[in-house]
Amino acid sequence: MAIDQDRLKKLEKQMGMLTTHPVFSKFLQGGPLAIPESGMLLGGRLLVGGDPTDGQAIRWNSDLERFEPQTLIAADLAVHVLADTSGLGASHTVSGLTTRQVLIATGVTTALF
Repeated sequence: MAIDQDRLKKLEKQMGMLTTHPVFSKFLQGGPLAIPESGMLLGGRLLVGGDPTDGQAIRWNSDLERFEPQTLIAADLAVHVLADTSGLGASHTVSGLTTRQVLIATGVTTALF
């Protein structure tokens, strides 16, 4: 299936804009992914800049309607089940397993395959 030449040129232009963007080019050079202080759009919504510190993650602020660095609290990291006698807990998947591999409890809160 051939790609329309006009569509191909438009795609090349868009990719060129992406790969020359300062945020992306710094990332390609092995640097951290730095968000400009003025922000940028993520999925059509504002992602504000700044330097996240250890323990922070980029999260949605519904009051200000933007993504921003926020400190995680214990409630954000709620205790949940990885696996029990019936199988994997909700929101968990595995990949790369081979036949007959099992998850073995090595302690009250630890396990290994």
